[in-house]
Amino acid sequence: MKVGVLSFSYHGSPLFQKEYDRFGSFNVNLGDNVQSLAVRYALNRLGITQDRIVSIDRDTLPSYNGHPVAVILNGCFKSRCFPIPNNVSPIFLGFEAKAPVIAEFAEHLRTFGPIGCRDPATARACRENGIEAYVSGCFSLSLPRRKELPENPLTYIVFGDGAGALPVQMLCDAPKELLVGARMVYQRMPLHTWPLETQDLKNAERTTEALLEAYRQNAGLVITPLHHAAAPCLAMGIPVLILRRGTSSRFGFLETLTKIYYENKPEPLGWDVRPVDLSNVREKQENLLRNELQIKGLI
Repeated sequence: MKVGVLSFSYHGSPLFQKEYDRFGSFNVNLGDNVQSLAVRYALNRLGITQDRIVSIDRDTLPSYNGHPVAVILNGCFKSRCFPIPNNVSPIFLGFEAKAPVIAEFAEHLRTFGPIGCRDPATARACRENGIEAYVSGCFSLSLPRRKELPENPLTYIVFGDGAGALPVQMLCDAPKELLVGARMVYQRMPLHTWPLETQDLKNAERTTEALLEAYRQNAGLVITPLHHAAAPCLAMGIPVLILRRGTSSRFGFLETLTKIYYENKPEPLGWDVRPVDLSNVREKQENLLRNELQIKGLI
C-alpha cells in the first residue's frame, strides 16, 4: 500500500467558482501546500521514499477509485470531502473541520477515532458528537529546525486575504530597523484554471517549497496574520510575530506555543521576538505518524 499526501484542486468550492466566473482567475492559499510538504518531509525521515508517496486530492476524495492507499488527512475539510471511500485508510493528524461538518458526518467519523485535530475547537466538536479525539496541532509544526542562521537576516511580512489580511495599523510603532528593507510576501498564488489541473497542483507545491526555503535561509523575523506562515516558521526556529485582526479558533493550539496580538484587543507589542523551541511538539507528531504507519504495516 502506498501513502497519500493531500493536494488541493478546490473542485466543488463555491467561493472559488464565484471568483473564477467573475474574474477568470482566483488566488489559492499556499498554506494548504505547507501542510502537505511537512507530511512529505516527515514521511521521508521515517523511511517512506518518494516512489511510495502519491498525491490524493482532498476536494474529490469521496470519488477516489484507485488502489488502496493510506492518506494523512491534515488540513481543513469541508462537507464535499466526505465520506471517505473504502479504499482509503485515513490517518488523522492535524485534522480541522467546522462543527456543522463534524455533526453531519459524525457517524462516519466515529469509525476512525481517535482523531488527531489541529486545534482544540475541532477536538471539542468531535467529542461533543461522540467521536474520540485529541489535539495533535498543525503538522506544519513538524518541520525541522534550521541549522544555520542567516548572515544578513531579513524581516518578512507575510499576509493573505480576508481573515488573513494584514492589520497594517499594528505596524505603526514597529522599530524602523525591522521594517527597512522588509520583504512583503502575499502567500497566495493566482491561477487561471479551475479546478486546478495536475500541472497547477505541481506548480503550487513547488512555489510553496521555494517560499519555505526562502524563509529558512533568509528570515530574521516573520510578521504575519497567517497560521501557515507562523506555524512552519516557528518550527524552523525563526522568530515570529503574529498580528491578527481578530481571534480565531484555528489558532487555539498556536496560542499555547507563542504570543498572538490582536487588533481588537490593544496591548503593547513585544518587538524583541525570540525563537520558540518546538522540539517536543515535533517529536510527538513524528511519533504519532510513525505509530500510525506501523499499525498499517507501512514501516
